Amino acid sequence: MKIYLNNGSTSFPKPAEVTEAIIEHFQSLPGNYGRSGIDKGKGSIVSITRALISDFFNASESHNLVFTSGSTEALNLAILGSITEKCHIVTTAIEHNSVYRPLDKLKQDYGIELTIVACDEYGNVATDDIEKAIKADTKMLVINHCSNITGAITDIQTVSEIAERHDCILVIDGSQSAGVIPIDLQKINCHYFAFTGHKSLYGLQGCGGLFIRKDQNPQPLKFGGTGFKSDSLSQPQEMPYKYESGTMNIPGIVSLNAGIEWIMATGIDKIHARKVAIIKKMVDSIADYRGIKLYYSSINNSDTLLSFNIGKLLPDEVHYWLETNYDIIARSGLMCSPVIRKYIGTAPLGAVRISPSFFTTDEEVDYTINAIKKIADNEENLI
Repeated sequence: MKIYLNNGSTSFPKPAEVTEAIIEHFQSLPGNYGRSGIDKGKGSIVSITRALISDFFNASESHNLVFTSGSTEALNLAILGSITEKCHIVTTAIEHNSVYRPLDKLKQDYGIELTIVACDEYGNVATDDIEKAIKADTKMLVINHCSNITGAITDIQTVSEIAERHDCILVIDGSQSAGVIPIDLQKINCHYFAFTGHKSLYGLQGCGGLFIRKDQNPQPLKFGGTGFKSDSLSQPQEMPYKYESGTMNIPGIVSLNAGIEWIMATGIDKIHARKVAIIKKMVDSIADYRGIKLYYSSINNSDTLLSFNIGKLLPDEVHYWLETNYDIIARSGLMCSPVIRKYIGTAPLGAVRISPSFFTTDEEVDYTINAIKKIADNEENLI
């Protein structure tokens, strides 16, 4: 039996309630939101889940939540849908390519100027540095709430206040924070909040969403059937139909519903505390062990993942030995976040990442610690 420690990519196992909800859904008659009597109106699973997620994040109005295939589509909609001319945009060194690549597209299309604010050796981004990067023509700030490499958390409440002072659109990437720490969107008051369902919300791959503040009106990325105003050849302008063309991912939405209900029943603080305890034990056990370099600080950290390297071994080599010799599934490489490596010292090839689950057992943690130590002990023979 393999030990799965790649929950920063996709959570596994899912709570039993999620699996049961998906099985029940697949054994029921199919329905497409707004198109049939089976799944239509306020009692549909889509409407129920939209309201549940909005309550979970304390969003003001549920119809401002647009379902997407995940954070990548959500961030593309927020970024590409909002910027249609040359301007200046500020982002940070801890972002994912789901941010950098849409911004690069804007460079190609409109010649935007981009400032990437540096982070420290642990992935922390100073909010003062974000504000200092703003210019007269800065139109947007795109900020990662939590690094997928170091776990560093950015103070998005302060960033929101900065955006308000400078009249900038604020886009928050909540991929690694949603379901990990409480998020209050009414308090944060950002213009866009993107999240994915398959990580710490315990849903299936291919589901997620974007909260769009009511004063924003991005251009849609796709057009087509919505089950709403079907007599018109023009795309509906009403929320959320304007952005939800095509057959919706109902299985994914079902899984999100069950996952968030499980989080609320279990307690987000309890779930987080379990992961914190695991990371603390791992840090205490391997931080000073021979040749092991941790990219971690307990200050401003989600404490849900741990990245490291071992001596002269390449990250992919450590990953290979963990899986081949010890049946441990981790993650290695750049993890789609290419800029942070030059600031935290993982250039050019990145690091190995361990990201445990609420369901990871103490025995699995101890076994993993011993496996990492054994690889470090045998470094010279494994190169």
